[in-house]
Amino acid sequence: MIPKVRGMRWSLAKDRENPGFQAALGLGLGSFFFLKVFVLGVSEAIEHQLTYLFL
Repeated sequence: MIPKVRGMRWSLAKDRENPGFQAALGLGLGSFFFLKVFVLGVSEAIEHQLTYLFL
């Protein structure tokens, strides 16, 4: 099934056309973005709670 690799460029082009590869890439970027936003939100919430407690 898998053809011999004819250079990295060819395989990358094939991967880019593959919807599964695109989905995995999108999922990876999406989860990274979500995690970043989540961590920022949590740290902001904790900071807010601390300032509320100390006021």
